[in-house]
Amino acid sequence: MSIKFNFNMCDNSPECSGLVVCPTGAIYWDEDGINALGTKGTLCVDNSKCISCGACVGEEGCPIGAILFSKTETDFGREGEVDTDQVKALFVERYGAEAIDEALCISDLKILHEEDNKVIVIEEFSDSSIQCLLHSIPVASILGKIQQLMGVTDIAYYKYFNESCKDDEDFPKLSIYKGGDLLVQISGYYDDSQEEVLYEEIAKQV
Repeated sequence: MSIKFNFNMCDNSPECSGLVVCPTGAIYWDEDGINALGTKGTLCVDNSKCISCGACVGEEGCPIGAILFSKTETDFGREGEVDTDQVKALFVERYGAEAIDEALCISDLKILHEEDNKVIVIEEFSDSSIQCLLHSIPVASILGKIQQLMGVTDIAYYKYFNESCKDDEDFPKLSIYKGGDLLVQISGYYDDSQEEVLYEEIAKQV
């Protein structure tokens, strides 16, 4: 049996659920391995350790089907080929992605006073809310909908890692500010199938 990653879909993160459930260490994170973006850090497979248990593709494994499981290497065909543009988009646009653009990251909320003349959207997350792609909607889609709902064009987006969050707080949070005032705050995950539900929640609070 052989295992392979479809990096067209996979966010190539050390938090991979397939890695977590693998009982033999056949799936592992190589800090020095070169990934599709040309930087260090990638998921790897040692098929000699694979016992064909299917855990990595089961209910507790990869939630989006990015791990391919086949009898022979040739059965994979072209499914596992890497599209670097798609991989970059997934990294930047998804909750808990590894390679977040540093220009979008803030360490506090001072930006609310520095840019109080525009609508500011902040995606707030914590250690416990970093997940794979299951609970995710592309940020570009969300921002476009917010612009439409609020009738604005001047909008800024940032990611805020909250290191001092309380255990009972629900993350991630999507907050929308205007003139420094909080207009909208929505907590919890919304996956692709709930995109319209998310927009309805935003519309209720705008």
